[in-house]
Amino acid sequence: MARETKVFQLSHDERYVAMGNARHSLWAYAKFRAKAENRPFMGISRLNSHRLKLMVQSNPTAIYSIPQLASLCIKALARHSFVIPSLRQLLLGGAALPWDFPWELQKAFLPNAKVWMFYGSAEASFIGYGEPGTPYTLFPDVEINIDQNERLWVRSPMTINPGEWINTGDLAVMIQGKIQIIGRSQRQVSSQGQSFPVEPVERLLENFFNAKKVAILQNAAGNG
Repeated sequence: MARETKVFQLSHDERYVAMGNARHSLWAYAKFRAKAENRPFMGISRLNSHRLKLMVQSNPTAIYSIPQLASLCIKALARHSFVIPSLRQLLLGGAALPWDFPWELQKAFLPNAKVWMFYGSAEASFIGYGEPGTPYTLFPDVEINIDQNERLWVRSPMTINPGEWINTGDLAVMIQGKIQIIGRSQRQVSSQGQSFPVEPVERLLENFFNAKKVAILQNAAGNG
């Protein structure tokens, strides 16, 4: 936890909130962190007015969430005119940032929050972090290797076996010493003997068509 504390400038007086489902690893980590530091923790699984009001009254300072839930939460706060000036860190991970993330509402209803994107996996813990829309800077002491098939391998002191290389299941490229996640290695389509990740194309189509979600699938004949 010390590396994450330093990177995100977390302090000894944090009040933590996790959004989503109690079975999700991000929720479990936030709860574990709060317990280890003997700090308050609240889990939010429903965005009704009662739970939102309780969250606002708890004066949270750090929220862990996947980006899609954070987007829904910010919109719900706006509907109820709930402002959380106490929030210092909005920590988003586990998925890509939605193209329609409500930045103006975030600034209005979480006015003092710094928004971070972080990248990790259940096997390798925290790997990279950065501001939204930028490649990830590696967490301290984390090593990576991208093989010839663009698969990402990680060796980190934050894993169960710190000396071993772990495959995250993701595809990545290096950009000026930072990593850009392309997509999942299992989510590729094949064309003329070559494999291509689908997530970048899906995000492009979502932007172009103003769509909530676009999915590219490959049929049984092997055509995308």
